[in-house]
Amino acid sequence: MRSFHLSVVRSLVLAATLLVTLPGRAVVHETPKPVKNVILCISDGTSLATLSLARWYQRLTDAEKQNLLIDPYLCGTILTYCSDSPIGDSAPTTSTYMNGVPGLAGQVSTYPVLHGEADLLPYDSLWQRRPLVPLWQALRMEQGRKTGIVVTCEFPHATPADCTSSSYKRNKYSWIVPQMVHNQIDVLYGGGASLIKPEYRKYLEERGWSVFTDPGKAALDYQGERVWGLFAPMDMPFDIDRDPAVMPSLEEMTKSALRILDTNNDKGFVLMIEGSKVDWAAHANDPVGMATEFLGFDRAVKAAIDFAKKDGNTVVLMTADHGNSGISLGTDNLGHTYAETPASKLFGPITNIKLTATGLAERLIASPEEDIEQIWEEVTTRKLPADQLPIVRALRRYEVDSRSAATQPAEVRKKVQLSDYLSADLIDHLKSLYASSLAGYICRAYTDMTYIVFTTHGHTGEEVFLGCYHPDFEKRLIGFNTNLQLHDYLRTLTAMPQTMKELSDKYFAPHTEVFAGCKMTLKGDRAEDMVLTVKKGGHTYVIPAFSTLYTVDGKQRELPIATVYNDETKTLYLPRTL
Repeated sequence: MRSFHLSVVRSLVLAATLLVTLPGRAVVHETPKPVKNVILCISDGTSLATLSLARWYQRLTDAEKQNLLIDPYLCGTILTYCSDSPIGDSAPTTSTYMNGVPGLAGQVSTYPVLHGEADLLPYDSLWQRRPLVPLWQALRMEQGRKTGIVVTCEFPHATPADCTSSSYKRNKYSWIVPQMVHNQIDVLYGGGASLIKPEYRKYLEERGWSVFTDPGKAALDYQGERVWGLFAPMDMPFDIDRDPAVMPSLEEMTKSALRILDTNNDKGFVLMIEGSKVDWAAHANDPVGMATEFLGFDRAVKAAIDFAKKDGNTVVLMTADHGNSGISLGTDNLGHTYAETPASKLFGPITNIKLTATGLAERLIASPEEDIEQIWEEVTTRKLPADQLPIVRALRRYEVDSRSAATQPAEVRKKVQLSDYLSADLIDHLKSLYASSLAGYICRAYTDMTYIVFTTHGHTGEEVFLGCYHPDFEKRLIGFNTNLQLHDYLRTLTAMPQTMKELSDKYFAPHTEVFAGCKMTLKGDRAEDMVLTVKKGGHTYVIPAFSTLYTVDGKQRELPIATVYNDETKTLYLPRTL
């Protein structure tokens, strides 16, 4: 039975892919000519209903704003998926936009391992596990274009990593960060200051980058041409939670990045802008976070389109990488009165709530326990029900004590358990609601104030929105498209004739092929410590993993892209030019 269903799903995906490429079913009015600049705007984890939620949220908070800023440019949908599943994961989905190869969940720009009948497309078994060059890096190396990344997550998170690195494990920041540092990203704005080691800062600064990791917006005013501005130790706060005096918005970062990338630039640039934490709010089932984060993304897209209109040679694409949460604006609880439900009942007080669930949880944790009820009412505009107060109090104590214990030396650290604060039955009940953390409980409280429901805390497999601004209206990408066709459109816009697989064979060849017939050793305690030593033509090559730097007879040289080591294949992948 499982095999039958997989075959049907695979057939549907293949049919959809073929359908939109048949003659007479063009996805653009005319084949677009290459343009100087391309801006790809990705709202992570955004289902179509999330746009509806954000649009209604804005309508109810400001009667003058009846539409989203991207509404005039919405023009279709994108079918996005993993190599072996119709439901996407952030790592392989944006990787597909970048390299044209749907991959496995958790893998950043990596050719997938074959999974037989589960595979939705045919794959080359000889390429399993090999790193793939992202389009952004290919355009830098092959055409000299500048590259930019603007996000609100930590910078090596899945989507930005997809554009700039390769790793078959998305959470291996020790592999991804050094690649991003070495791969010459002209402008990078986001979070992740705690991940910048002194040697990374030194590498960047010696090559002309300015690196800002202190709190504040100084990086946005930078007047040079290469800058990294990291505004938080890891992820940046949600837009509604941030202090605008010290924490920039996605819109502000976008405007600064565009100004810098356009300076003294005759070869053009490619920029990826991500509304990173729409996805995080969706995972949490936080309707306030989802609506306000998407509106923050919406404003950033408008900044990109304003630039494109003024420039006249820039295309802006808007989409998501996958759906998330199964959000529905309406529930069975409305019965047959659903069409008589006023907005005030459907959406409840969420337009008056001043913080995301995470923001409210952090404020409660930072405040005295006796202030819980006052803060709750101030933020949500509703009194905290008496039966919920003991639960909020207990979850807050658990969070405070857990954080305090984490700062203690391991030998004296007290083990903090939720069962010390709540009964086993109540813990089981909260876990069944995904509400066993303070922020999780608040998310549930927010949703219970509305008739908005969620089917999951995970990703979903529906198509995602597509928007496009092109200076020539007839050359927009329109209608239904697949993730592969979005990649092909990006290649067409940037005049990139080679496939990313062809370029990956050029820049990411196995070391056993590059140095065939040579004496070599590959040693290291961990993947990130691996070093290839080769004797070739009377010379000694020493080539570390995840770096552009190497030596020949002790003299330092530099590669165009960081090497990638895969500890499953025991192979270092590097340019054939060596």
